[in-house]
Amino acid sequence: MSQRRITDSAACADPLATLKRLRRGYASGDSDFAWARLTRWRGLVASAYEVPPISMPTKVQVAGTVDNPSVVLMAGWLEHALGVEAEVLPPPNEESDFAGVHSVRLVREDGTIELTRVDDESIVMKLPGDDTGQHVTMPRRTLAELITEELRRLDPDEVYGEVLATTYSSIDDTSTFADGKPEPTDVVVPDADAVAAAAAERTAQQLAAALEERPLAHLVLTGGTVGTKTAAALPAALDAAGVDVTRLHLWWGDERFVGPDSEERNEVAVRASLLEPLQERSGLPARNIHVMPSPADGMSLDDAAAWYGQQLDQMGGDEPFRTRGRAFFDVLMLGWDRMVTSPRCSRSTVISARSPRARLRSPSRPSRPRSGSR
Repeated sequence: MSQRRITDSAACADPLATLKRLRRGYASGDSDFAWARLTRWRGLVASAYEVPPISMPTKVQVAGTVDNPSVVLMAGWLEHALGVEAEVLPPPNEESDFAGVHSVRLVREDGTIELTRVDDESIVMKLPGDDTGQHVTMPRRTLAELITEELRRLDPDEVYGEVLATTYSSIDDTSTFADGKPEPTDVVVPDADAVAAAAAERTAQQLAAALEERPLAHLVLTGGTVGTKTAAALPAALDAAGVDVTRLHLWWGDERFVGPDSEERNEVAVRASLLEPLQERSGLPARNIHVMPSPADGMSLDDAAAWYGQQLDQMGGDEPFRTRGRAFFDVLMLGWDRMVTSPRCSRSTVISARSPRARLRSPSRPSRPRSGSR
């Protein structure tokens, strides 16, 4: 078993998306060369900050390349260490092609601390009362130096994990989860069967529209009386809407942590009515059905929830599900008893931004724990 996982997010196609994925899937022992590139920067900033008289900054600014992970992590580190929001600014126009962090400014009552990289070998540091500036030798680090630093220590870099959590913290306003959402609408129908039929039809339409824009579509299923009826109505609705089921992925928003064939499992309730027809008649690949684990898989409840969260992360790849803007799921069904809310005619993710684990401990029946995404 490895003790370290080292990533270079700056080398990825979408560096900030990679940072978000690392945030969600963070485990003790993870690190990033984008963070290691800041080691000397952080030491110099800390030394400058501790020059007396020490006072809390009223403004913190970090200038650097837009979308550079080192710039983002530097701002996150300063916010984490000082408790002051850090503003990220682009480098000056004459330095528009500058790579990484260009400067750090800490504005205090007694003056401003400013550190600015002037070339690949040095930085100019200005302290309150000293406008001339001091040249400090700080060459850019080579890949070999970064690897050496990372392998020198095998213990976890706890500060890196804390900075990642600060940089991509939870979002309290759920209206920011996905943009372009239509206004909520109420649909009144005579009975549960009509609700299920209407929900299945709207779901199929939304999935068809999603597949016109993207190669894959993602549907989150639920349980309960109407949720199960809706699932049973889906095969016909998907066929009528012309949905290419081979490009569809099925997930569950929650599940009872009981035996794999227990009638209490939401997945068992839709095997005969949804899963088998889609596989046998429409060609749904078995690998596209993402069933939550059961105790028979040799996992604890927490392990099962963590594993499911990893499946979601892996499915996202370099285009992971997001907490802002374009989200991951195309249709999400949420059910309580005889009532179903959704399908949402928008892409909406319900994975907690607070934790990389997909976990929920709130069983509707006290004797049966549930694992689920929230």
